[in-house]
This record gives sequence, structure tokens and C-alpha cells, in this order.
Amino acid sequence: MPRQSAASLSVATPSLGARPPPPRELSDRQKALWLQYTACKPVGWFTDESLPLLVALVAHVEGFEVLEREFRAVTDLADIDKLKWYDQLAKLRQRESAAIASLSTKLRLTPQSRYTPQSAATASQRRPGSAPWETKGTTRRTG
Repeated sequence: MPRQSAASLSVATPSLGARPPPPRELSDRQKALWLQYTACKPVGWFTDESLPLLVALVAHVEGFEVLEREFRAVTDLADIDKLKWYDQLAKLRQRESAAIASLSTKLRLTPQSRYTPQSAATASQRRPGSAPWETKGTTRRTG
């Protein structure tokens, strides 16, 4: 085996066989979400640079779940105070869902994030078979 230089020994190489463990400071729910997200992607999908985004994502998902429970619990919207609370919850839910969507795209967890506009157009044109509304004996009208 050839001898390695001091420079090559000083470079940390990532372990290709392990998924990143959830940080200790996460809540139990956030840890469960972390494990769910890391399990559904190949080993190596999440790099050291992307882990802060994953931390933010699981925190936003947990926050959304809390808001969702509160939102669903609001009843009697004829009461003006409850209506105001419902409106505030709706705005907070919207903010959380926008953050979740943005982080999911940045982490390439959504199908949209894996396509450029050109490749999406190409993929949609490669649709196999006929359209669902077409039956045997009918043809597409063009023009």
C-alpha cells in the first residue's frame, strides 16, 4: 500500500455508508422527521452543507403541525375574537408551508426540484399511451 502524504491525511472524507444522525438539540418529533427524511433518500444525499437546511425543515414541519392542530380546533367563527385568532393561525400556517416548500425544494426533496423547465417539457411529451379521455378508435385533433 503506498504511503499517504500528510496533506491527504488531513482531509476529512465523508463516510459513504451512513446517514447523518439527528442533532441532539432537536425535539423528539423533529428527530423522527429527520430520520424519515434521511431514510427516504440515498446515503450521501444530505451533505454537511445541507444539514442546517434539514434542521430548519424539520423545525418548520413541527411548527406547521402545531399550528394545524390549533387551526382545526377553532370553532364558532361567529365570535369575532375566534375569527381573528383563526385568521392569525391561517397566516402563520401559510408562512410555515411556504418555508417548508422552499426548504424542500432547496434540499431537492420535491419532484419539481429535480427538473429544469426544459426537461419537464420533454418528460411531459414522452407520456406513454393515449390520453385518459381518448378511447380506441378516436384520434387527437390538432390545430
